[in-house]
Amino acid sequence: MAIAITVRGPEWFFGVDSLFEGFAALALLLITLFSFKAYRFTKDKRYRTFAIAFAFMTLGMVGRGVSDLLVYLDMQVHPLALIAGYAAYMGLTIVSLVVLFALTMKARQRAPLVALFLITFVAVMLSSSYRLSFHTVSLILLAFIAYHFVKNYYQKKSLTALLVCGSFVLLALTQAAFIADILRHKLYIIGHLIHLVAFALLFLALLRVLRK
Repeated sequence: MAIAITVRGPEWFFGVDSLFEGFAALALLLITLFSFKAYRFTKDKRYRTFAIAFAFMTLGMVGRGVSDLLVYLDMQVHPLALIAGYAAYMGLTIVSLVVLFALTMKARQRAPLVALFLITFVAVMLSSSYRLSFHTVSLILLAFIAYHFVKNYYQKKSLTALLVCGSFVLLALTQAAFIADILRHKLYIIGHLIHLVAFALLFLALLRVLRK
């Protein structure tokens, strides 16, 4: 049975998006480290949970970036290894979003969250269009998370709250852009750009927390 690995975006962007993913992974790593540092200073367990979530997201982004780069360089790698890389990216990203969802919903019980992850991940893997399913699931989770941080901003009216709110709204828009690209083949590059801006805003928010 032949396994086909396809990539998205215009040909001139092949490899460039791996560079974008590398920057995104670096930003995620810094967010993870700064979240742990914020937890050490404030002893607020929310920052520890934040750090754990973004650690998973960092690992997932590294897996995707490496897999994309191997495809673009036409390396002689077994297709199943590439599929494993992309599956790890989607699985780890869903884990991170479920953790963030639990944080914003103040969920205490782990069993429903494990069930949520398993249902979403299996649904994505069994879908005829796993990318469309993955971005749709991510959009739904991020929409709930972004809504929480929008409410948080209106309660606190601080610059830090605005940066966090803007970051998650943009992350949700990133998923919407990737969904639109799958359907219309136009917004792949825009999705990557929004992705980077979102992480930059979140990094600035954490930097403000540490400076205070």
